Amino acid sequence: MGNGQLITALVLGLAGALAALWVGRVLWWRLCVASFVRRYGHRDLVGLPDYRTRMQLRPWPEPSFDLGFPRYTYATHDGSPDRRHAENPIIWPGCALRLGRYTVTHPDPCALMTLVDVLRLDGVDVGSCAEERERLARERARAERERGARSTQELVERFQDRPTDFERYCAALFCKMGYSARVTPPTNDGGYDIRLDAGGETWLVECKCYGSGHPVSRPAIQKLVGANSVQQADHLLFVTTSTYAQPALAYARQAGVQLIDGERLVELGQQVGGRGPEAPELPKARWQLNQLSVRRYYPPGFYA
Repeated sequence: MGNGQLITALVLGLAGALAALWVGRVLWWRLCVASFVRRYGHRDLVGLPDYRTRMQLRPWPEPSFDLGFPRYTYATHDGSPDRRHAENPIIWPGCALRLGRYTVTHPDPCALMTLVDVLRLDGVDVGSCAEERERLARERARAERERGARSTQELVERFQDRPTDFERYCAALFCKMGYSARVTPPTNDGGYDIRLDAGGETWLVECKCYGSGHPVSRPAIQKLVGANSVQQADHLLFVTTSTYAQPALAYARQAGVQLIDGERLVELGQQVGGRGPEAPELPKARWQLNQLSVRRYYPPGFYA
């Protein structure tokens, strides 16, 4: 056999081996898809070309999925494309669902989220991704802030170093009582913390998280009355975890300011905020992602 024939035979052999390898990979992919479909269904999704399904001998310890969101090669500080570059390709880190013995991947988070959504509708536990765990932690913290307390001391311990959270706690209570509540910014608040609206009337609310040894003084209430000279609200309300000094009580009666002290605030929290030994179970809709919420993690201007 001449050199030319030998080279030809080697090329043909290599081409045959590559073809066999390609055919083997296609058959293995189809086998993995068929196995996944028998277990979970949804061939119309996992059978699409951009989905890749693999099997392994041992199942994953627990189901989970990761969403890798697209980003621009050259991005500004907020993630939007840097216009100084004419060529600015999008990087797709890729996404993966690990379920049982299977790993399903796709470059687009929205596409993988579609599979996650349909599996969840079927009652399949697919675990959660990092973004969902972060949302759950935030919602749990928010629910804890809104829970009623057993005592004024518990409220003080919870909020004494976080006055803004105390204002949000009070606003949440008023919302559950039927008011529309808006918390003012931490700085330049205009002399009040919360604005309430209901039935065509408005309230200005000032909130103070004080310990039992620190009663609210008259000047604090005067400040709220002064703020209303600009806002012209229908009602004024002062809320504290403590009590009110006698001069403050007398001035509030004279100026028509309604007062809520620590004991009354605890009662309201238990009535409308709920109280139990453990935080209530949060509805999954409050922290699980869906098609719309996934898109919020895409860089600004991506869908423009």
